[in-house]
Amino acid sequence: MAAQRATASIERGTELVQRAIAHLKKRPSATRVVGATQSALDALESKLMVELPPTLRAFLAYDFTFDSLGKRFRGKHRFGTDARVPRPRITSVRKLSEAMVELGWTDSRIRGKVVRLPNVNGHPWNALYLGEARRDGELLILGLDNEETNVRVFPRYTAFDLYIAEQAGVYAFTDSQRTDDLESHIALNPEPAPPTKKKRSTRTTDRVRSLVSRADAPHARAAAPRRRVPRPPSVVLVPFGPLRSRGGRPRIAPAPSSPLRLPACPRACVHTASRMCTQLGSPRRTAHAYTRRRKCVHTSPVRRSAPCAGA
Repeated sequence: MAAQRATASIERGTELVQRAIAHLKKRPSATRVVGATQSALDALESKLMVELPPTLRAFLAYDFTFDSLGKRFRGKHRFGTDARVPRPRITSVRKLSEAMVELGWTDSRIRGKVVRLPNVNGHPWNALYLGEARRDGELLILGLDNEETNVRVFPRYTAFDLYIAEQAGVYAFTDSQRTDDLESHIALNPEPAPPTKKKRSTRTTDRVRSLVSRADAPHARAAAPRRRVPRPPSVVLVPFGPLRSRGGRPRIAPAPSSPLRLPACPRACVHTASRMCTQLGSPRRTAHAYTRRRKCVHTSPVRRSAPCAGA
């Protein structure tokens, strides 16, 4: 039977599930169907630590392993292979994303536990969200769709009766009909809410506008150029250990100690940790130092053998 277009006056709840069950009984796969007893469903609730929705409970009493959906469906037997001993396979959105796509990942912030539900091959995956239920006892069903390696998670069905009716081929729902009364789910479970874009701060927006205005008016910068006051940079002096000599050239071995910050050279020379100052041929035990009474010869990475006089 072709899928019918859903209207606003369709029955909901267990009546819709019974209509889907009556449609599935006509399939050849209905001969392998085994339902669960009420005691087995109670044991399943204790393992899931949530109360099963009445629509899901009615369907599991008819088909516990979802075999009536047919061979085209993937992700069956998630509540167990034996209806007498339920063994649900509880997982997370992150693990489902990794299993859906090789080297897949997701930017979803959902941390709650889920149980995968069957889906047709090539269609988005379905997962029962084990969170807070609505007043009617229904749980949210998430959808997982991938774009290359990125997996997108979104609310797909707000009740199990909508899910089983569309998967069985009884109705074809629109996106708004699948997510009927989604606000009541989001109020109780803020995690499945779709991510919203963060608003830019006013400080950043004003900064971007000022940069754009400067780029649009280059003559303003030329008319009033900014004047920078030269300031000698500070020099970080590193204490050195005992002197070593190799080939007649003085060499200093660094000692493990904390660096010292001293004022810069009055001539604004660039001092580095691999160089040292020599005063009249006599090396000192502290590197990058200058004297006010004698001249020192300093070697910088910019100017080689650049002499500078002390103040």
